[in-house]
Amino acid sequence: QEVYTALTPAIPRLFEVQNMNVRELSSSYQNDLNFRAFAMTRCAAAMRVNSNVRNCTHTLRQAKTFVKLPPRGAEDLPERAVLSYIHRSIGVNYAMLLEWAQALKYQKEAIQLLPTNASAYYLKGIVLQELGHWEEAVDCHLNAFALDPDFRSPLMSLGECWTRLGRFGEAIKACRLCLRLQPDAPVAQFNMGQAIYQELRAKQFAGSWNSEALRERRAQAKRCFEVARTAFPKIWTDDETAMLRYFEEEPPLCDQLPIQSVRSWKAYGWRP
Repeated sequence: QEVYTALTPAIPRLFEVQNMNVRELSSSYQNDLNFRAFAMTRCAAAMRVNSNVRNCTHTLRQAKTFVKLPPRGAEDLPERAVLSYIHRSIGVNYAMLLEWAQALKYQKEAIQLLPTNASAYYLKGIVLQELGHWEEAVDCHLNAFALDPDFRSPLMSLGECWTRLGRFGEAIKACRLCLRLQPDAPVAQFNMGQAIYQELRAKQFAGSWNSEALRERRAQAKRCFEVARTAFPKIWTDDETAMLRYFEEEPPLCDQLPIQSVRSWKAYGWRP
């Protein structure tokens, strides 16, 4: 309710003009340049959806010129919030271009400007995943989720990061929490199935190998993989089929199958 109350005065101002294009925005809101920069940044995100990354970055850099930090010691939260949003957005563009060093630089700057920017923490974590820095990525995703407990993307990423680190129980818990927020999230389903698969192949399951708990664990992984396969048949490969087959076969036959490595399903949430 507090969020809606805070946004109520702003939303009508955002739609004062009928045609929300960058040219009009760049000369509008003379009395509130921070809002002008914010609106331009939001417009730039729409360009990114259409794969126009170059124009998006140009608009973001233009928006940044309208934000002036006040003298040191003065209230500067509005300016820092807008600048953080701009830097985070530029970082997304570099990530889309696979320029990970630049993407990391801008996400770090976004966090420095506004340490409560949950999206910047998540996106920094994604970049670190791409660079193979799994422990650092975990810290970022935990920060993102702590700052925004309704943000499910960090939980999906934690499912993969913890699996790659061999912390399968934590990976499964993260995926379960994500599925509580969004029961049909296919990436979380896949990551949980994969975490259970790796846990069992690594012989790290805590229960008896003849127990009802193990049977339920196997059945759960099988369901997860089936949901993921139905949702994303185009990215389902023979490697995923091999993992699913492990749960379709009964012990001891399943343990004779080749062990599959951890897979990445890249369904990153580029928040506008």
